[in-house]
Amino acid sequence: MMPLVSVCMTTYNHERYIAHAIESVLRQQTDFRIEIVIGEDCSTDRTLNIALDYHRQYPEAIHIVRSEHNVGWRTNYRRTIAAARGRYIALLDGDD
Repeated sequence: MMPLVSVCMTTYNHERYIAHAIESVLRQQTDFRIEIVIGEDCSTDRTLNIALDYHRQYPEAIHIVRSEHNVGWRTNYRRTIAAARGRYIALLDGDD
């Protein structure tokens, strides 16, 4: 089943904040399906590892968009939005 809402979360070196941001979405109580699309832009800290840990726990709800090199905030934002499957898009940065 397709999600109604895609929460698009761009991130770069947000190790201190990313888990809290992801948890804040997972705690939402809804009667519709939500997905989290994380645009991870080759962080140099543990941001990717934390995101992957959550993806392993919630593979149906969390999708990670990544590349082999840093693409910059604008391209990262665009590709994260493009990967969203929901009818509606909510934006939440990885350090929010």
